[in-house]
Amino acid sequence: MTVKNLIIARRAGTPGLTPTTWNPSDKNTHVSLSGGNLVATSDNLQTDQYAAVRSVAGKSSGKWYWEYTILAIGASTDLLVGATISTDVLVSNTTPASFAASSLYASANGLAYSGGVNFGGTVYIAGDVIQVKLDMDAKTLVVGKNGTYYATMKSSLTGTQHAICAVYNNNFPSVRANFGGSAFVYAVPSGYTGGLG
Repeated sequence: MTVKNLIIARRAGTPGLTPTTWNPSDKNTHVSLSGGNLVATSDNLQTDQYAAVRSVAGKSSGKWYWEYTILAIGASTDLLVGATISTDVLVSNTTPASFAASSLYASANGLAYSGGVNFGGTVYIAGDVIQVKLDMDAKTLVVGKNGTYYATMKSSLTGTQHAICAVYNNNFPSVRANFGGSAFVYAVPSGYTGGLG
């Protein structure tokens, strides 16, 4: 195996892992799925509310890595990505903090919301790649953008955590998730399983 192929293999999902997708049965009606249920897009009909979708698979143990590629974010739109338990709400008419059991990284202000506590990050736009490191053994979640990680945004995760994408307002924001079905943009962190499945 060449060095180039080795790098590609290390960035791709874990052999034997069946990558998850967004769950068409666990989403808000304002979110549509495409691209093999890996692309989540909001319509422009909801007003002053968040609409979300969760992944089929969730994890209560182990260390997992996945990525989101931001395909589109329109004006007056906020996009939230991260992880959540299966019982948290999928729509809210208030703020990201109302997703009480979710850990969400927001595009509009770069903040990471977790149980009402904000952790500083940086804004993101179309073309950016968001990285997620979920460590259910240490009960932590860390997010990053374009290869740079930020402070741990959650240090007391409970239950079974699923990937989540939530979109606010209109202008058809869109996200493509990579749960290990194709090569990752960035190297899988040491000790983590590349993908979610």
